[in-house]
Amino acid sequence: MGSPTRCFGAAALILLFGVAAAQADPNSRQRVRAFASLPDWSGYWEQNTIDLGPGAEPPNGDAGFLASKLWLGHPPYNTQWEARYQAHPKPPVRAFCTAGFPAIMDSPYSQFELVVTPEQTLMIPILLNSTRQIFTDGRSHPPENELWPTPMGDSIGHWEGQTLVVDTVARAAGPIATRNDLSAQAHFVERIRRTSQDQMEDQITVDDPVALAHPWQVTLTYHRMKGVDRIVPMDCVENDRNPVVDGQFILVPSASK
Repeated sequence: MGSPTRCFGAAALILLFGVAAAQADPNSRQRVRAFASLPDWSGYWEQNTIDLGPGAEPPNGDAGFLASKLWLGHPPYNTQWEARYQAHPKPPVRAFCTAGFPAIMDSPYSQFELVVTPEQTLMIPILLNSTRQIFTDGRSHPPENELWPTPMGDSIGHWEGQTLVVDTVARAAGPIATRNDLSAQAHFVERIRRTSQDQMEDQITVDDPVALAHPWQVTLTYHRMKGVDRIVPMDCVENDRNPVVDGQFILVPSASK
């Protein structure tokens, strides 16, 4: 027979294992209650475009670009970054498929599936072979020595009623698909909420002490897609190689290439 100390240690380990297993149970009462308190964001969502009115022609023949505020808007750059912006009067060729966050939230191709759980909210976009994870399990961002910039950045969030408040850092420096660049110090705060059964908005505040003179605020809106039960991931690598021909955005490579 083991010593009392050993027996107590074994019993404690068994108890702790039992508690951990109960907490991990996906059907636990606590987790079911947490699910019941979450909003219904299930399904597929698409960014709204701007209604120009009858007979109006969208610029460049692409109505989708009219929705773009982060892509095509004018950031409130500081003097140095504004000079860089003005030095490129025409948007250069950028990689549309690898733009990452926040471009996936605001582009002609902002279509994604939403999966909401108590531990995290997942955004699965049509355009990238990647999933945006917004952790809502109470964790913080990784410590600085374990945090490195990525196209999606690191996102954590919490719920304020039916609004998801998201904090994103460590977004890799570079363009938001067009000439709008941000530094690796950019910090994003989002307030995402459903405004009606099939409408949603994302209020984004961008703070970049390196590039911006003051915070940049943008509100994006989305609608739930009807009659869609799956999204087939789009492979537009070929388009990324030459998305602009004679100043026009194209969806297929030029026949002359």
